[in-house]
This record gives sequence, C-alpha cells and structure tokens, in this order.
Amino acid sequence: MYCMPAPKSQKILLETFNAVLPPAVFIEKRRRHGSPCALVNGNLFAAIHQNTMILRLSTEEKKDYEKEAGRPMDAYEPFEDVMLKGFVAVPEGLLADRDSLARWVRKAFDYAASLPGRRK
Repeated sequence: MYCMPAPKSQKILLETFNAVLPPAVFIEKRRRHGSPCALVNGNLFAAIHQNTMILRLSTEEKKDYEKEAGRPMDAYEPFEDVMLKGFVAVPEGLLADRDSLARWVRKAFDYAASLPGRRK
C-alpha cells in the first residue's frame, strides 16, 4: 500500500529533525535522495523521505511505538512495492511533541548503534 505523505512545511520538518537528534559525536549526517538522514556506525536510524520522518526501531520497540501511536505501523513504503522493514513513519501528532519524538529518536539511535557496523 503506497501512501503519499500529507504536505507539511519542509522547513519545520527539517528543524524538528535536527532538534531531536541525540547529541552524540558518533552521528553521521548525510543526504540521501536529496533529504537528510542520520547514521551511527554506518547504520541509518532516522531520515526524512519526501515530507515524512522515518525511524528504525527494533521489533520490541516497534510494538511499544504502535501502542503509543494507537495503531499498527506497517513497514515504511517509500515507493510503490518497496518496503523498508524495521522503519516506521512518524505520525503528525508525534512530530508536534518534540520531547516524545526525541525519546523515540534516541531509541532508534540506540538500536542502530547495537547493530554490526557497516562499511562505507
């Protein structure tokens, strides 16, 4: 199921993205497909795709995330027939709550940091 994200201010989304990244020296910021993303040990943990922020969560964290969001979260589908398993889209309500969002971004960072490092 391919869903076009609801339009929102790209500037506000970018500001939110940068504001909620953990203050870790191990974070590598890059651009993929023209949009910002954050990696640790070569593993992507947070990114913006089009007008949607996405996070990489463990299976256990994803269940907690679904409870907080109040609905099941399918794997993120950036393009038709392309699924990013382990990634979830951040709902509008969570984008507005920077404290909660920062907590989830930190969990995404911790999970990605626990994975084997990837070579550049």
